[in-house]
Amino acid sequence: MTPLQAAREHCDNFQPDGTCLGIIYTDMLSPVRFLKEGTKCLLACPVKRCRHFEQASLPMESRSEWAKDSRKSDAMASDFKQACKQYRMESGFLSKADRVCPHCKSRELQPRQRFCYVCSEEVRLEKDRARKRRV
Repeated sequence: MTPLQAAREHCDNFQPDGTCLGIIYTDMLSPVRFLKEGTKCLLACPVKRCRHFEQASLPMESRSEWAKDSRKSDAMASDFKQACKQYRMESGFLSKADRVCPHCKSRELQPRQRFCYVCSEEVRLEKDRARKRRV
């Protein structure tokens, strides 16, 4: 799944003809136009950063309800995660100032972390195995 396909399925601003409504909601829930209406979706090639996609759709990547229903939802969740990862890499969402996990190269690192929360356990187990082999 590409970022554009993810926007087609999950973005409420995406129109059937490939254009964007260009509306984002502020903290006070008032609509604000961030794009001229009828503009081509920003996730079309080449991928550009879209504030609405980052606020509304990217947080769905970590939702655990996807995997609870069936195998089909597992496939949908993994496809969506792949599209989110591709969006982050192509759009410049992860700026050069942000640190990325050196193991998986897809997640941001928190301050004072060497690996992301997923890879840290994996790396710890690998080091434990290597240490036990040496003894």
